[in-house]
Amino acid sequence: MRAVDGISFTIGRGETVGLVGESGCGKTTTVRLLLRLERPTAGRILLDGRDVGELSGQSLQDYRTKVQAVFQDPWSSLNPRRRARDTIAEALIVNRQVSSAQTRERVAEVLQQVGLPAEAGGRYPHEFSGGQRQRIALASALASRPELIVLDEPVSALDVSIRAQIMNLLKDLQSRHGLAYLLVAHNLATVRYIAHRTAVMYLGQIVEYAGTESVYRTPLHPYTKALFAAALPADPDAPRETLVLSGEVPSPIDPPAGCRFHPRCPSAMEQCARVAPTLRTVAPDHEVCCHLYEADHAPERGA
Repeated sequence: MRAVDGISFTIGRGETVGLVGESGCGKTTTVRLLLRLERPTAGRILLDGRDVGELSGQSLQDYRTKVQAVFQDPWSSLNPRRRARDTIAEALIVNRQVSSAQTRERVAEVLQQVGLPAEAGGRYPHEFSGGQRQRIALASALASRPELIVLDEPVSALDVSIRAQIMNLLKDLQSRHGLAYLLVAHNLATVRYIAHRTAVMYLGQIVEYAGTESVYRTPLHPYTKALFAAALPADPDAPRETLVLSGEVPSPIDPPAGCRFHPRCPSAMEQCARVAPTLRTVAPDHEVCCHLYEADHAPERGA
């Protein structure tokens, strides 16, 4: 089974790429590959031009300092038996050669950066609120001065009143430190607020990839349109397109021939069942994987 099949995207310094799609589309596998928790059976992941799959020893240790993660549920990702300062310091102790004084100084520094006082480091996870625990998780990711942070549903486990605070904090930290983010989320509003570019995945493949506003204002792929139509609108009285997909997501063990979305696509054509489309540029900074946008079938943009 190919859990992730030939996807390709680039994250620049200071940039956020959002990865969206329904459960089972390959987002988590992509994250595990990026964090070197899994090795790809084919293809490459490059950081600053170096193939991550070939790293070992000190090179791999350096990579783990540069790429960190913040997970969905801070209650699960934080060790309940360790004080916050020990959790934050772990990345420094494991991956960087620093003294005890330097570690204490860095822990206090990142706590301040995420909006918590230095004395909060002496408390245990159960002594914090949900939003504060996520700030601790973010401080832990920041400690080793990473270049890229993988954000796996970073606000979905938080109360709505706290989500905006964490999202604003993420954007502020990015602007101050030039961080790159890979944002994996189901909440499309979160992705639109944070991400500069958005990749839409379906059954292990990227079907649309463009600047975030371009994707949200003029989605092109039928699956992207259906995904956005299924999201709850900010204004329930605003007119919006209704698009209901038939059938279930096919098994990734035996995906359909041709376009993987064609059994559920309301715009499917005869060739969709036979020929797999490729990701092609159809407008400035906008790529889509769909036969509808080939020269013979290309509709007006936004149609």
